Amino acid sequence: MTRRSRIAVGLAVLTLVILSGVGVTAIQSLRDSRASAPATDQTPPATAQVTRQTLKSVTTLEGELGYGALTPVVSRQQGTLTWLPPVGETLTQGLQVLRADDQPVVLLYGDLPMYRALSLDVEGDDVLQLEQNLRELGYEGFTVDRDFTDKTVEAVKRWQHALEVAETGVVDVGQVIYAPGPLRVADHQLGVGSDAAGLVMNASGTDRVVTADVPATQAGWAQEGTPVTITLPDGTAVAGTLASVGTEASSSDGDSSGAGSGQPGNATVQITVTIADQAALGALQRGPVTIARTLDQRADVLAVPVTALLALAQGGYGLEVVEGDGTRIIAVETGLIANGQVEVRGADLREGQSVTVPG
Repeated sequence: MTRRSRIAVGLAVLTLVILSGVGVTAIQSLRDSRASAPATDQTPPATAQVTRQTLKSVTTLEGELGYGALTPVVSRQQGTLTWLPPVGETLTQGLQVLRADDQPVVLLYGDLPMYRALSLDVEGDDVLQLEQNLRELGYEGFTVDRDFTDKTVEAVKRWQHALEVAETGVVDVGQVIYAPGPLRVADHQLGVGSDAAGLVMNASGTDRVVTADVPATQAGWAQEGTPVTITLPDGTAVAGTLASVGTEASSSDGDSSGAGSGQPGNATVQITVTIADQAALGALQRGPVTIARTLDQRADVLAVPVTALLALAQGGYGLEVVEGDGTRIIAVETGLIANGQVEVRGADLREGQSVTVPG
């Protein structure tokens, strides 16, 4: 029996649908029947080798490198704005956020805003927060608690002396701005000479992160802690970790329901990726990047090009293996398909064999 007579008449169709963060990729293998080929055709078939490799199914999407969401910095200090830190500068605990009437407004760490003046005999969580900051800045001689005692007054005076301001022992509401941690100046909303009270600047976190919008219907892979690979514009690959996944879907027109455009399928959720090795990003501050996530992986498997598969008349798939001057069909089981390769398994299959593929 000739090689051609062993091949089932008809079209062999293999379709794989892979769901990814950017859409649906359909890989379809179509092999024409060779039964109708002229018997006199002696053209040697094209071949490929059975190789042993690691197959990876990867989804990719476009992201943006930057410093993440912006935080408004609001001053309650009265007077004229006389100084602002430059855009891009990082502000840490105890540093000046601005100067009003040439007096400093200082950054301290905490979640409570400065909503009242703090002085002798005042009690509350805001006192505790202030005293924690004073201790972290190196001031001692008082108990860190919820009570503003005379010992706290003395510590505040020493702090005010270092700031070169009046040593009153009272912390006025406009003299401090609280933030959860360090701030990076993203932009200025007011200029020197303006009234110091109001939205002075926007700030961001100090580490560069990557943000991206993932189609809501295809975001099943997006889980906090998921490792990803970030590819920079120059081709450098950097390890990242999915830090947060949005809980609300938004459409392209900004409708959080995804229905504003009448096409809920266009809704997306935002993800944020953190990068532990900031030095690996080099000098790049902002720009487009690619996020890659491995959806599935098969290590140390035999693989052939998808187009080498044959649909067998009895069902399933096979390969046409080259042996000497002839060929024979062997049945195989298929597994993962990725990058045009398909995982194959079979009793008569081994690494290095040649199989036919369409010419």
